[in-house]
Amino acid sequence: MKYTVNWVQKNLGVTRKTLRNYEEKGLMDKTTFQNPDNKYREYSDQDIEKIWLYRLLQGVGKKIDEIVETTQNTDFNMQASLSEIIIEKKKKKS
Repeated sequence: MKYTVNWVQKNLGVTRKTLRNYEEKGLMDKTTFQNPDNKYREYSDQDIEKIWLYRLLQGVGKKIDEIVETTQNTDFNMQASLSEIIIEKKKKKS
């Protein structure tokens, strides 16, 4: 299934500016989701999962540059990364 920018904005709460920022930082590859016929962005299920992950990481306090560094590591493991964040937050709280 393909998702439009408007769908992403309405359903994930991600603005066009944020999506473009993800592209500029290398988190999203524009060539994989831009329709060659009309140049509109059409996101796949995999793109939506990435966007959701980035929003989740931002929601727990990660900055974009940290997200880029973390997710572009070949050893990146989402579950381990989230567990690490939770442990850090608990330590700060106590």
